[in-house]
Amino acid sequence: MAGLSSAIAMARAGHHVVVAERATELREIGAALSIWPNALAALDLLGVGQEVRAAGLEAPTGAIHTTSGATLVRIDTEGTRRAMGGLPVVILRAGLQAVLLDACAQLGVEIQLGRALEEVRPHGTRGRVRTTVGEGTFDGLIGADGIGSAVRAS
Repeated sequence: MAGLSSAIAMARAGHHVVVAERATELREIGAALSIWPNALAALDLLGVGQEVRAAGLEAPTGAIHTTSGATLVRIDTEGTRRAMGGLPVVILRAGLQAVLLDACAQLGVEIQLGRALEEVRPHGTRGRVRTTVGEGTFDGLIGADGIGSAVRAS
């Protein structure tokens, strides 16, 4: 999600963007995410906030329960709405990914699947990137490859 969101921001800023994705296919993984108002504001800036809201459901109530069902914490939804300017939106991970991929397609972001990063090294004022299927030179690189990041290691 971070890589696709970064790609959208860079493309909207006028850059040619290539996303190298190590997965060989984009498929549904995980369950649902709660996107809080501050994150929704960031998605609004990317131009996809309304699509995310439409694909999700505003979380009307909230509580944390023990395994026996006893309530530990109940979230005051009206207080949350007042304090944060809205409630979180709950969306299936696949739904958020679909919204972001659609925005990438509309912006001409190139998504390359099955391209795990192997190395990043300086190349003059640019960076040289080697993936499992080839090399390329880029003006910038955003590492959104999680824990054990190959980008961070390079």
